Amino acid sequence: MINIRRAITKKLGILYPNVKVYTDKLEQGMKKPCFFVFIRPVIADSISKLQESNTLLIEIVYFPKDEYKSQDDWLSICSLFKREFRVIRAIDFSYLTRNHRGSEGDGFRYLMDIDYIEILKDTTKYPDMGDVNVSVIKDIQIKEGDK
Repeated sequence: MINIRRAITKKLGILYPNVKVYTDKLEQGMKKPCFFVFIRPVIADSISKLQESNTLLIEIVYFPKDEYKSQDDWLSICSLFKREFRVIRAIDFSYLTRNHRGSEGDGFRYLMDIDYIEILKDTTKYPDMGDVNVSVIKDIQIKEGDK
C-alpha cells in the first residue's frame, strides 16, 4: 500500500506542483489548497488456502484555497483524475483502477477502487517422504471384461 500511496502523491505533485499533499490525517495546521490521500482496505476474501482477493478504496480529498468551487471546477477535477489515475504505476506493479466517483462535502472527495490478488506463503509443514521407490510394469494386458 505504501508504494500505491507514493505513486498517487507523486502524480498529484506533477499535476499540482504548488499544492501540498498530506498522507496522514491532519486536524490543525493544514495549508490550503491541499490534498489528502487515504488508502483503506475494503474487502479481503479467500479464494483458496493460499490466495486472497483484495479491494482497496483510494480516497483523494481536495481542499481548495477558497471555500467555493464551481460545479465546472469539480467536473474538471473529476475528468482529470479519471484520466490520470486510470492506471496507478507503483514501484512494484501497475494497478488498474475502477469505480471512479466523486462527491462534495467537507472538501471534494474523489474515490476509486483497486482490486488485486495476493498469493500467500505456504507455511504448511509436510513430513519428509523419505526414499521413494518406483516400479515400472511392462506389458500390461487388459482382458475383455476387466475395467
